[in-house]
Amino acid sequence: MKSVFLVDHYNEADVKPAEMLNAYVQLAEKNVNDLFLRDTFVNCDCPGCGASDRAETFRRFNLDYVSCPRCHTLWVSPRPDDESIKRYYANSDAEIYWREKLSRETALARVERIVLPRVDWIIDSTQQYLPDADHFVDIGTHHDVYARCLSEIGRFSRKTLLNPICEINPGALAHSTNIVNEHISKAMPDNSVDAISMFEVLDRTSNIDGAMSHARRMLRPGGLIFITGILSTGFDIMTLWDQAQNIFPPDRLNVFSVEGLTMLMERHGFNVLEFSTPGMFDTEAVIHAVETNPKIQVPRFVSYMLENRGPEGRQRFQEFLQMNLLSSFGRVLAQRQ
Repeated sequence: MKSVFLVDHYNEADVKPAEMLNAYVQLAEKNVNDLFLRDTFVNCDCPGCGASDRAETFRRFNLDYVSCPRCHTLWVSPRPDDESIKRYYANSDAEIYWREKLSRETALARVERIVLPRVDWIIDSTQQYLPDADHFVDIGTHHDVYARCLSEIGRFSRKTLLNPICEINPGALAHSTNIVNEHISKAMPDNSVDAISMFEVLDRTSNIDGAMSHARRMLRPGGLIFITGILSTGFDIMTLWDQAQNIFPPDRLNVFSVEGLTMLMERHGFNVLEFSTPGMFDTEAVIHAVETNPKIQVPRFVSYMLENRGPEGRQRFQEFLQMNLLSSFGRVLAQRQ
C-alpha cells in the first residue's frame, strides 16, 4: 500500500481564520441544538469495523461521542439521519456563514492550498491506475470553489456533481459537467462511473454503509474512489481528545481511525491503493489549544517537545507524523474489486 508524504508550509489561519472559525463553531452549536429533533435519532454500530461494542467518551453540542475498542473509530450515537443532516447544511445559519463569509474570503488560499493539490491527486492517480477513465463523479461537495475546479479537470470527458450541499451556478462550470440532485441510490446506473471523490463526506454521513454500498454500485469494476477526512488516530486528536476544537457534529459525525477507515473500504469490496496522512497542523493545533486554554493538560513529553524544540523541531515532528500515518488529516485512494 502506498503512502504519500507532502511538504507545503502554510498556516491554518490562511484557510480557516481563527475569528471566523470561532464564529462558525458558535453558530453550529446553536443550530445543532435548535434544528435536530432528538426523538428521531438512531443508534448505530461502529461505522468503521461494524462492531457493536462501544465506550462512552465525551459530549459535544449535547451529543454523545463513543469510541470503538476494536478499531479506535470515534462517532456520534445516537445520531440524526441523512435527510436531517441534508436540511441542516441547506438551511443552518452556520452553513450560510461558512458559504457566504468564511469560504469566500479564503477562496484563493483554499484553491491554492487545498483544492488544486486534490485535483492533481485525482489526475495523477487516475493516469496511473485507470488510464482509460472517462466519467468522474464528485459526491456531496461542500464548496462552490471545489465544484468549479473539479469541473475543469481535463482528464475526464464527463463530470457529474452529485448532491452538492451548496448552491452552484451551472454557468460557472465547464460545459462537460452536470449537476444531479437525486438520492444516491437512484442517481447513476450500475457500473457507469470510473472515478468518485468524497471529500469529507463520510465525516458527515449518518448511514455510512448505505453511502459506501451505493458508491461501489455506481463504480465499474476497477473504478477508483478518492476519500478525505479527519482521523481519530491523529496526534492532535489523540492528545487533545475532548478539547479538540475541530471535533463537533454534524461536520465530524464520524471520525475514523486509520484502521477503521481501512476496514470500511475492505468491508465494501475495495482494495486500498494509498493511505496517507498528509496533515500539516497537528502540532500547531495542540500549541494553539494549550495557549488558548492553559487548563488543558497534555502528556509531559508533548509539553516538553513543543516548548523546547523550536519551529524546526516541531516541523520535523510533523513530518514524522505524516510518514507514520499519525496525522489527523487522512486521504485514501481505493479501487473497486
